[in-house]
Amino acid sequence: MFIKRIEVENFKSFFARQSIQVGRKNIFIGKNGSGKSNLLTALSALFLYGEERRPQHNNNEEPSSVEVEVDNSDRRFLLPSTFVLKAIFKDGPEFIINDKPISKEELRGLLENAGFTHECFVMQGKVNDIALMNSKERFKLISRIAGVEKYEDSKALAISLLNEESEEKIEALIEKIELKMKISEEYKRKAEEYDKLCKSKAEAEFELLNYELKELNDEIGSIEIGQTVRAAEQDEGMLEFEIRACKEEMDKLALKINETEEFLEKFDRMIVNQIKEKLAKDGPNNINPYDHKVSVLSKAQLETVQKLEEEEKKEKEKYIELKALRFLDALPVKVSSDAARIDEEIRILEEQLRIKREEIRNFKSDFQSKENYKSLISQRKQLWIKDKQIKEELKSIGESEKSCENKILYLGKLSINIYEMLKNSAGVVGTVFSLFDIPDNLLDAFEAVTRNSLFWIVVEDDEVATKLVDNVEGRVTFVALNRVSTRTRSRIRIESVHSLSDSIECDQKYKNLLEMICRDYYVSSNATSALEISEKYNINVVTLEGDIFSKNGTITGGYENSNQILKELKNCKRRMRELKEELRKTTGEISAINEKVKYSELGNEDDSRVLDNLHAVERYLSLKIELLRSKRIVVPEIPELEMEHLQAQERIPKIRLELESIESQMARASEKKMKIDEAIQKVKLIESSAVELENLKSKEKSLIDSLYLKKANENIEESSKLQRKHLLIDRRTHLMRKIGVSDFKSIFIKHSKDELISSLKEINKKLKVYSGFSKREILDDQRSELRQRLEELRISKSKILEFISTLDRKKEDTFNLSFSMISDNYSFFFRKFTGKSSNLHLRNEGIDITVDGRTCDLPSMSGGQKTVIALSIIFAIQKNDPSPFYVFDEIDANLDMEHCLRLSEIIRESSSQYFISTFKAEMIEACDRYYGVISRDKQSYVDEISKELACETIRPAQ
Repeated sequence: MFIKRIEVENFKSFFARQSIQVGRKNIFIGKNGSGKSNLLTALSALFLYGEERRPQHNNNEEPSSVEVEVDNSDRRFLLPSTFVLKAIFKDGPEFIINDKPISKEELRGLLENAGFTHECFVMQGKVNDIALMNSKERFKLISRIAGVEKYEDSKALAISLLNEESEEKIEALIEKIELKMKISEEYKRKAEEYDKLCKSKAEAEFELLNYELKELNDEIGSIEIGQTVRAAEQDEGMLEFEIRACKEEMDKLALKINETEEFLEKFDRMIVNQIKEKLAKDGPNNINPYDHKVSVLSKAQLETVQKLEEEEKKEKEKYIELKALRFLDALPVKVSSDAARIDEEIRILEEQLRIKREEIRNFKSDFQSKENYKSLISQRKQLWIKDKQIKEELKSIGESEKSCENKILYLGKLSINIYEMLKNSAGVVGTVFSLFDIPDNLLDAFEAVTRNSLFWIVVEDDEVATKLVDNVEGRVTFVALNRVSTRTRSRIRIESVHSLSDSIECDQKYKNLLEMICRDYYVSSNATSALEISEKYNINVVTLEGDIFSKNGTITGGYENSNQILKELKNCKRRMRELKEELRKTTGEISAINEKVKYSELGNEDDSRVLDNLHAVERYLSLKIELLRSKRIVVPEIPELEMEHLQAQERIPKIRLELESIESQMARASEKKMKIDEAIQKVKLIESSAVELENLKSKEKSLIDSLYLKKANENIEESSKLQRKHLLIDRRTHLMRKIGVSDFKSIFIKHSKDELISSLKEINKKLKVYSGFSKREILDDQRSELRQRLEELRISKSKILEFISTLDRKKEDTFNLSFSMISDNYSFFFRKFTGKSSNLHLRNEGIDITVDGRTCDLPSMSGGQKTVIALSIIFAIQKNDPSPFYVFDEIDANLDMEHCLRLSEIIRESSSQYFISTFKAEMIEACDRYYGVISRDKQSYVDEISKELACETIRPAQ
C-alpha cells in the first residue's frame, strides 16, 4: 500500500488547491515559513494523528480539505485496490472514502486493522521529546508499542466480573453477548449484500463516467474541427529568451559539427574509423599511432644533438690548442739568463693575459645575449598563445555579459530590441544596474530597496528623454540626470548601521541618482537590530538578506527576486577588467621581446670563431708565461694535433647530416601526428557536440513545455468556443484522473447509456433498504474472541483468576519480546549512525541507555547526540512494527553532515514510502521525487522539481 497523490485546499497556508503526484521517497524543500510543515500536518490530520492539537484550519467561508489517492493493491485496507480518502474540515472533521461518508471511529478502525500507528509520524519536536524522556517514560512508551494496554483492559474486565454481586448478572451478560453474536452474524450477511450492491453500483458509475468521457471527446473534436484560433505573438519573458538562446546554441553546434565533418572528409576514411574505434574501446589515451614514433625520434634527436655538441666542443679545443701552438711556433720565445729581465717579461705577459681575459669576458657577455635569441623566440611564441587565449576568453566573457544583461532586461520587462535601439542614442548613459558596482554583501539589500528602479534608462537631460519617448513603442522609464536632486539631510550616526547609499562607491556625477533610488535606507546586519533601530530612530532599515523595516511600521520579508543574474553580471565585468589588464601586460611583454629579437638578429654569425681565436691567444700567452718560468714545457706535436683537428672537422658534417635526417623524419612524423591529433580532436568535438546538442534539445523541449504550460494558465480573453473547449478539456482531465485512464482515445463502452441509467436506478432502489446502515468489518478472529470470552464467562471464578494469571504472563511475555526486538533494533541503528555500541537496559519498570558500557546522562549531551539516540529509538520502534509510510518533519535539524549521510542511507535502504521535509542537502540522495514549496503573498504553493533544482534550492537555505 502506498499514497499516489496528495491534494490540499484552503488548509493553513495552502489557500489555492494544490495537487501533486508522489513517489516512494519524497522530499519537500523550501524556506522557513514557506509551508512545508503545513503539507505534512495535512497528512497527519487526515490519518488522525495529533487530534488533541486540533489543526489550525482557515477561518473563512470555504471549507478546508485534504485528499489522498491510495494504491491498495496489497489489500492492506479492506477496501478496493485503489481508493480516495478525503477529509473536510469546517465546523468539525468529515471523512469520505470513494465519495462515501465514514465516521472518525470507523476510519480509526480501518487504520488500526491496516497496521497504522502514530509512530509513523515524526513531526517537529517529537525527536526532542523522545530524547528527553526519563527511564520510566521510555518504559511506558515501549509498553504502549508492545500492546500491553490491551492486556490491561482484558484484565480489568476479568476483575470486574469477579466483583459482580451475583451469578445472575454474569448470566445476563452471557445472554447479552450471545444476542450480540447473533446480531453480528446477521450484520455480516447484510454487509456482504451491501458490498455486492456497492460493487455493482461502482461498476455502473464507472461505465457511465467512460460514456461521459466519450461524449466529451466527441464534442471537443467537433469544436477543434470548426474553430480557427488566431495566432498571437506574445512576449513570454525569460522562457522565450532562453528558447531562442537554446536554438542559437543548437544552430552553432550543428554548424560546428558540419564544419568538423567536412574537415574529416579530407582525411583517410580508414584512419577516421580507426580513431573512432579506439576512442570507443580504449578511451582518449594512446590513440595516435605516431605518438610512439615521434617519441623515439625525439630521443634519437636529443642523443644526436648531444653527440654533435661533444664533437664541436672537441673541435674547438683542438682548434684553440693548434692555433696557440702555431703562434708559439711562429713567435719563438727567447729565454734570457737575466732573472730580472725574465720577471719583467712575465709581468708584461701577465698584464697582456689579464687584458685578453677581460676582452674575452666582454665578448662572451655580448655573445651570450645573442645566444638567447632562441629563448626569446620561444618566449614570444608562448606569449602569442597566451594573447590568443586571453582574447578568446574576453570574447566568451563578453557574450556571457551580454546574455546576463538581456536576462536582467527581461526581468525588468524591458524589451531587448528597445534597449538595443536606445543604448547607442546620443545622450543615453545606460540602465541603472549598469552604472553601479555593488559589493556582494549588499546585493540583496540594494535589490530589495531599488526593485524596478534598476531598469530605468538614464539619460543626460530631460530634452533627450523627451525625444526618445516619441520614438519608443512600449513602456520605458527615463530618468534625466539634470533633474535628479536630493534634499540635504543629516546622517544618523549609529554604530551598528550605515546609510545604503554611502556604502556604495560610484562616479560623483551619479551620486544624486544613487541617493534617490536608495531612498534614505540604512543597512543593518540582522532583523532584530533592524526592527529596534527603525522603531527607535524612525528610519527605514534594510537587512543584508533583503528584509525591509519601514519607519511607518510595515515589514517586508523574504524578498524573492533572485539577484543571481546581477551577481553573475558583476563577476563577468570584474573578470573582463582583469583580462583586459592581463592583455595589456602581455602585449607590453611581446613588444619588449620583439625589440630584443631585432637586436639579437643583428649579431655576426662568425662571433663563435672570433671567440675561439681569442681563447687561442689566451692559451698562447699562458704557454709563453709557463715557458719563461719553467724554461721547458711539454706540448703535443703540431702535425699530430692537426690530424686530430681534421678528423674532428670531418666527423661534424656527418653528425649534422645524421641530425638533419632525423629532424626531417621527425618533421614528417610530427606533421602526420599533428594532423591525426587534429582529427582526433575533431572526432572528440563531434561526439561532445552531439551530446551537448542532445542536452540542448532536451532543454529546449522542457522550456517549450514550460512555455505552453504558462500560456495555458494565463487568464486571457478567448472566444466562446475556445472557452467551451477549455471547460470540456478540464472536465475530461478530471474524469480521466477519477477513472484512472491515461489515453482518452481508447475508451470502450459495453452497454448503452439508457441501460446503465436503468441498472443504476435499480441498484439505488435496493440500497435504500440499507439507508442508515453504517458499514463495519466483522472479522472471523473477532467472532472467535467473543466465543472464547463467552466460554470463559461460563466457567467458575477460579478459572477467571487463572485467566487473569495467564493475561499477566502473556503481558510480560509480549513486553519482553517487544523490548528484546526493539533493543536489538536500537543497537543496530545506533551502530549504523555512529559505529559505536549502545544498548537499552530494563531496570525496575524503567529503561536506561548505555553507550560503550556507560550509562548516558541525556540532558547533558549535545543536541546532535540526543538526536542520534532519539532517531535510533524511533527507527527501532518502526522496524518492530512497520508502517506503509512515514512522515518526517525536519528530524535532521540537529545532525551534522556525517550523521545526515547515515540517516539518508537508512531511508534509502528502506522499502517503505517516506514524506520528508529538510534543510539538509545530504537528504536529497535518499529520495527519488523532489518538491519545492514557496510562499507568495502569504500563500503556499507546491510543485515537483528536478533533483538539480532541489540541490540549488537547498544550498542557500542551509
